[in-house]
Amino acid sequence: MASQRLRGGATATDHADALGAGYWDTVSESMDAGGHYLDRFLGDLKTQAYLGLFARWLPVPPVPALKTDLFEESNGVDSLLWRIASPPANTYGMDLSPQMARRAMEQEPEPYGGFVSADARRLPFASASLGFVFSPSTLDHFEDRADLAVSLREILRVLRPGGVLLITLANRSNIGDPLRRLAIRMRIAPYYIGASYSPAQLRRELESAGFLVREQSALVHHPRMMGVACARLASLIRWRWLTRAFQRALLAMQRCADTRWRYATGCFVAALAAKPLPGEISEP
Repeated sequence: MASQRLRGGATATDHADALGAGYWDTVSESMDAGGHYLDRFLGDLKTQAYLGLFARWLPVPPVPALKTDLFEESNGVDSLLWRIASPPANTYGMDLSPQMARRAMEQEPEPYGGFVSADARRLPFASASLGFVFSPSTLDHFEDRADLAVSLREILRVLRPGGVLLITLANRSNIGDPLRRLAIRMRIAPYYIGASYSPAQLRRELESAGFLVREQSALVHHPRMMGVACARLASLIRWRWLTRAFQRALLAMQRCADTRWRYATGCFVAALAAKPLPGEISEP
C-alpha cells in the first residue's frame, strides 16, 4: 500500500479497491489524450453556479480549507480551488489519484498549503484542524453507498466545532437522472459514476453523521447527459447558429434555480452543513 505526499505535510495510504487510485490515474491519462473533460461553455456555467452558491451561503469561507478532489483542477476548465479560501497558503487540495493531484499542482500557480493524494474515507488531517471543507460531487463516486457515511464522519472529525462543509452530490430528483443511471448500466459514461441522492436523502446522511444542515439547494440546471451530448454535437457540426441556440437554451434553464422546480432541474443537490458547537445538538 503506497503512501503519497506531493506538497505540504499530509500523507495518506491509497485505498486498494476496484475504484482506487490506479483506476482514477487511468481516467486522468485518458483525459490527457482527449483534452478537457467538459465543454468550455458547460464548464463556465458550472463555475458560475458554484460561485453563486458561495456568494449566497459563504462569502468568506473559513480557513484552513480543503477541497476533497482535484478533478476540475487537473482536467477541466472549471477550477475552483483558488476561489475557495484566502490566503491560498491556508487551502489544501486532495485527490485519491496521485496523477490528478500532481497535474493540479502543475497547473495551479499559487503556493497552496498542500496537494495531497488521499482517500476521503481516511483523511490525512488532524481532528478539529480545518475550518472549511468543499466537496463538489466527490462523494457520489463510491461503489458502496455506505462509504458516503464513512466519508462524512471523517469530514466531521477534521472540522473544528463551528466549521462548515459545502457539499454537492448528483441529484436523484433531476428529471434526467433515469437517463444518467441508464448510461451507467450501459457503461457509456467516460468514467465511473456512482449513486445519486435526493435533497431529503442528503439531509439524512448529513444529520446521521452529526452535522447541522444550514442550507439546501440545487445547481446547474439542465438534463446533464443531454447537455453534454448536445455540446459535443454542436462542437462537431460547428454551426454557429446551432451553438448559439444551444447556449441560449442552457442559460434560460438556469432561471429554474429560483423556482420551486429547482430540484427537478438541478444536476446537483447542494447543502451547507456545520459541525455543532459545544451545546448545539445535531439530529441523530
